[in-house]
Amino acid sequence: MVLLDNDQFLTEMTKMYQRNREKGSVWTTMKSSLCLNRPKRNAPKLTKEEEKARRCCLVRCTDGKKKISTRVYSAKAEKFAAEFTLVQKASMDGLKGKEKKKKGEKKTTQKPSANAANAAAAAGGGGGGGGGNKKKGKKK
Repeated sequence: MVLLDNDQFLTEMTKMYQRNREKGSVWTTMKSSLCLNRPKRNAPKLTKEEEKARRCCLVRCTDGKKKISTRVYSAKAEKFAAEFTLVQKASMDGLKGKEKKKKGEKKTTQKPSANAANAAAAAGGGGGGGGGNKKKGKKK
């Protein structure tokens, strides 16, 4: 995974969307982290204020072939979020929409209704209409 500067990340993400415009997918994830390069074993614990100052957002993007990532600190978060949104909105035009059915159209394949089966049985159309089990005769 390649860790890039915020502007480089956005340009690479734009290229990734362009490569996968016709066929393919791009996955983007965001994760809150402390943005430490490597945790140290016996390092003193950070206070809440220090932890808040070091906290950042790790943004990752992949198309299955190439992975890129960047760290967004709170000082640059608004600018990055606006640019990130623009890139994603510009890339959404390649999505396929659902085909909507008109209200006036009916389905062409219909299941035979119970009324049609009863009418066929009454007309002498045989077939297990369910009429053979009834008892005719005296009432109790």
